[in-house]
Amino acid sequence: MNLPISVSAPTTGFLLTLPVSAWRRLQETHGHNKPSSFSTLFFDALFNAARNRDLSALRHLIARACGEINETHLGWSHAQPAGNGASFSLIFPALRQMVEQGLFDQGCVIGIEDVPIWTKGIDADRLSDWVTNIIWPVLEQFTVSQYQQYGLPQEHAGEVIRRAWDPYCMTWVNQPTFPLLCASQRILLCPKRFLCTKLLFGTADFLRTEVLEYRQRCHLDARTALCGQHVHDDGSVTYTAPTKKNLLCYEVRGQGYLPYLLVHTQGHPEFIRHYHQRHEYQPGNEKWFISDETLDTLLYA
Repeated sequence: MNLPISVSAPTTGFLLTLPVSAWRRLQETHGHNKPSSFSTLFFDALFNAARNRDLSALRHLIARACGEINETHLGWSHAQPAGNGASFSLIFPALRQMVEQGLFDQGCVIGIEDVPIWTKGIDADRLSDWVTNIIWPVLEQFTVSQYQQYGLPQEHAGEVIRRAWDPYCMTWVNQPTFPLLCASQRILLCPKRFLCTKLLFGTADFLRTEVLEYRQRCHLDARTALCGQHVHDDGSVTYTAPTKKNLLCYEVRGQGYLPYLLVHTQGHPEFIRHYHQRHEYQPGNEKWFISDETLDTLLYA
């Protein structure tokens, strides 16, 4: 499971992809010894409300807990952050629509990172802001640990009252905090080895790697007209699956990716489970995560 969030640095333009397994290790290292994570427990509460179609509970989980924590200083905004980020008016309608479509009931949503697959309104930047709102206490602890490790003077801003997810009471609480400052700006840090410039999970990628591959097998099993054929000298015929390009042309064109997914994932919760397995955390995999050289270029070029 992969959770995209922003990361602090002197500039803007990239995001952090923080897999749950890695985040748990970060959490256990920097002050939270319980094996359960903020993010997982929050999603458990969210999932239960969605499965029960309890929109009141869903509203409570999202209201006053969305927005943008600007201490991360990143995302895709190249202007002064406006503080809107993952607003309630964006997140709640998207989740309500997913509930009405039965996606939670069908097992098509098993993590918060699945939300961008099923809705157009929540992109990498918005999901980044939302998750940052959930796990900021751990980021704050990590920031303190880095200041201590490198012997940096700990200058604090004034007290800020911020909404925090309480994983034990399973609710939002008001929590006072004194953010650390860097060059007179409030700051939150995250391990750079989790940096990424895009979402790992998305509608187009899920369509291509899971659903279209399934449709290729369906066509090949049925030997439809979209399949390729090769007639051998002995008269035997070998069939090949239609290309994904052809499937996009003949099956998807004209209806959009999301409506196509909603039809062809019916009764197939294994698709999303397999999709998660494709993205298991692999430290140092530059296919997904930014290398030190690329990061240095983004920050200091």
